[in-house]
Amino acid sequence: IYSFRLSNSTGNLTLLWNESIFYYNSGLNSSATVNWTSPSLTISPIGIITLSDLHLSSPLSLAYSSDYADATIVLRFVKLDNDGNLRIYSFGKGSGSKTVTWSAVSDQCRVFGYCGNFGICGYNETGPVCSCPSQNFEPVDQRDSRKGCKIKVDLQNCQGNGTMMQLD
Repeated sequence: IYSFRLSNSTGNLTLLWNESIFYYNSGLNSSATVNWTSPSLTISPIGIITLSDLHLSSPLSLAYSSDYADATIVLRFVKLDNDGNLRIYSFGKGSGSKTVTWSAVSDQCRVFGYCGNFGICGYNETGPVCSCPSQNFEPVDQRDSRKGCKIKVDLQNCQGNGTMMQLD
């Protein structure tokens, strides 16, 4: 389960997996000292994600959309997608579709747990793909490779000696 957190102590925006694994962190550098009271995250109409607080003289810019200040954009929003990535989306005038204009994690394979247990993340011509580490594993769900992999043989039913297999 993916979530994000805006820290009341540091003002950092953090992406997490299962509320325990941090895989993205953005905010102030460690030399900045701010006594945070109620940090808030907003997206401006021109495409900037900003961090605000009562103790800041002005909002801090954390991210810019790729269509920053484009006057043809009529709507922008920030969303944590079910693939664990936080993105800015834009809708242009006359366009019926949304466009990704910024991603917190630029390499989708860097999102923790993206390919599930034992899954291996790689790329093809269309984007990230999930696969299993060897022929001794199979997808948990043939229709959704992101659900991870399972070993084909129950190890408790193995007869005889154990062996090790190299995974490159």
